[in-house]
Amino acid sequence: MNMSLTKAIQDYIDKNPYLTNDEVEEATMYNDAGEWAVSLEYVCARLTAYIVMSKHALSPQEMEELEALIDNTKITGNEYFNESFLCNVKKASNFYSPKNLE
Repeated sequence: MNMSLTKAIQDYIDKNPYLTNDEVEEATMYNDAGEWAVSLEYVCARLTAYIVMSKHALSPQEMEELEALIDNTKITGNEYFNESFLCNVKKASNFYSPKNLE
């Protein structure tokens, strides 16, 4: 098991201001089981829901951090990340970006 990836994902989950305590617990459960892609898919699904409900886009830095974490997960070669989860976050974030709401 890649402990540094587990720690990186957990750090991301713990500091993410958009996840509820219950969502943090569920994402942590998947992460602790070594299901990194599932954990990140879950986080992406929750982020998409947050963006749509709050009409608040992720910042470019937040998006870069999420994408880097997903890329690191893919590099392990043991995980299959369903790209549609990240695409949904990007679409929702782009839709609610300040430039599109003007």
